[in-house]
Amino acid sequence: MEEFDCLVVGAGAGAAGLGIACVLQDLKIGRFAVVDRGGIGSSFRLWPKETRMITPSFTGNAYGLLDLNSISLRTSPAFTLGTEHPSGDEYADYLETLAAYRKLPIYANTDITAIRPLEGGGFELDSSRGGSFLP
Repeated sequence: MEEFDCLVVGAGAGAAGLGIACVLQDLKIGRFAVVDRGGIGSSFRLWPKETRMITPSFTGNAYGLLDLNSISLRTSPAFTLGTEHPSGDEYADYLETLAAYRKLPIYANTDITAIRPLEGGGFELDSSRGGSFLP
């Protein structure tokens, strides 16, 4: 059984879950992890090959704002990928690169099979890995 202060469930394959993981890491929240039934960026890898992000990525601007498609401070899909409108596969590559660089704790290809509230607060979650999580 693994214990966590925070567990993000069902968002690890995309920008939302990984973005939250980056924020938790930046805030130095104790033990946290992201659990998802897919792999990192798997939802983006399902896009048709001709589909591109409609919002442009820029490597920087005069006001110091984030790249519109960035999920973490001081990162840019445009800089990482060398493109302004990434495809799904390209954006998934950015997410994988960022997760590896930040060493985010991700349990990919893992289903949560049961959730039980605990007396006194918290939850116990069973997973397809055969173990339990306690966030």
